Amino acid sequence: MTGFGGSVGMRRFLCVAAAFAVLVTAAPGRAAEDPAALRDEAFQAAQWALTTSAGQALAQMGARFAAGNDGLATLVRNRQDLVESWRNKDKQLLDALGRSDAEAQQLSANLRQELSDIAAQISGLDADLETQFPEYAELSNPKPLTIADVQQLLKPQEAMILFLVTVEESYV
Repeated sequence: MTGFGGSVGMRRFLCVAAAFAVLVTAAPGRAAEDPAALRDEAFQAAQWALTTSAGQALAQMGARFAAGNDGLATLVRNRQDLVESWRNKDKQLLDALGRSDAEAQQLSANLRQELSDIAAQISGLDADLETQFPEYAELSNPKPLTIADVQQLLKPQEAMILFLVTVEESYV
């Protein structure tokens, strides 16, 4: 999943849901898929689910300070401002959705459009960051490792255990 960091809670929810879907269901429709590919998908989804907003903020801050580049700092600050704006609009949308009057319906439509516009701006900045500052992009928004990636990092007598603990269930 490649989110723009907007609604971290929503992204985490979707990631946990994806992990559950892969880990738990092994539904008849997915039974024909390669079990190794399903395991790898679940492993990556679990890593997304374990990402915390505090960890992301620290990674972004550390990367920004480490870069020492004014152009990068400007792009990062603009992105952070847009993300904050997206979060505020998202909260306003949730409040409006809780009401059923005509004014709330119009407000909801306007907010959805504004959220879409902001998301497009964030995606544009992400593309700029990826192109102009690929090292920063990787450091500030790390991608989950595949099982094969982890296996290459482990020594012959080492193993890695990943725990995904939720309110209702735990996965190892």
